[in-house]
Amino acid sequence: VPQEFDCVLDTETDNRVSDEILKYQKEIQKISYLLREKNLVINKLMIALSNQTQEMINLEKAYHALRQHIIATKSK
Repeated sequence: VPQEFDCVLDTETDNRVSDEILKYQKEIQKISYLLREKNLVINKLMIALSNQTQEMINLEKAYHALRQHIIATKSK
């Protein structure tokens, strides 16, 4: 293969490789964006779960306090 064709092939290869790299970089950006979106959803769910857990704890405390009050009232 003559040297001038060698250079053209290298340029074509470089362009192809550059295009592939760009394609993969765009895909990585897309996946990163989707991952950040999913992390936001997970964080919101964790906050909701935490709030519900705190509400359950408060309800349980109120239930035990009411139960103690009823027991104390019955024993009088």
